[in-house]
Amino acid sequence: MRASGRTAVSAALLWLVAAVAVRATMRAGIPSTVFVHDPAHGNVRMGVKSEFCDNGETHLELDWDGSDDSNFTCTPSRRQAFEAESEARAAAAKPEFHLSEPAKPLHHRCTSQAISYDKRLPTSGPHRPLWPVWGRYIYVPAQRWLHSLEHGGIVGLYHPCAPAEQVEAFADAIAGCLRRHVIAADGVRLRPDRPFALLAYRNKVLMANYDRGTVESFILSHALRGPERTPRQGQYSLGLVTRPAMSQTTKTASCVPDG
Repeated sequence: MRASGRTAVSAALLWLVAAVAVRATMRAGIPSTVFVHDPAHGNVRMGVKSEFCDNGETHLELDWDGSDDSNFTCTPSRRQAFEAESEARAAAAKPEFHLSEPAKPLHHRCTSQAISYDKRLPTSGPHRPLWPVWGRYIYVPAQRWLHSLEHGGIVGLYHPCAPAEQVEAFADAIAGCLRRHVIAADGVRLRPDRPFALLAYRNKVLMANYDRGTVESFILSHALRGPERTPRQGQYSLGLVTRPAMSQTTKTASCVPDG
């Protein structure tokens, strides 16, 4: 069989498998709109609210359902660990860059499936089908903000024990540069010696102290470069505090006018 013939047969088989899967989900009472022949995303359609897969509001216990504030609270033990690293932060003058990290499969997984990562701060990998509304949150689990990175957004995380004035300056710098952002506290994935992190698809920088120049240059270099771009807003908003302005003017020439 010629190569073109083999390719046609393979494609036909793939579509047959997808059709069988759709019929099976319909027999099980699951809307076929949730699933699609898209192996790159685990055959789960993005951005479709579903009671059977991900509605962004219920069955969130595997990631974070809003009932536990320990992920974003400066607990006494975290405060002690944070203060113990004060000398290390003072000595860490240079930001810690991790660039061009290996791309992991970007499968969409329903909220009934647990998702774990081999890094504290992943920059690609499986995630939930619904992505966060752009803006500032009290907390967002990685299973959600990884989808934001795929769409070219920037995620800014800060340790809950970080100085309040640095936190506000960090958040203002991100929001002033890029509308497509997710900003949140995270006391689980951030190290006390590097309490600030900026993430883009396959890239991240960790900072001992907030530095505006690092924030702006990282956003300029890595924002809006995810494998997918969509004008659609996210549907997940648990913990959302503020949304960015719909029309945003950049504050300096270094920022990214993303509309």
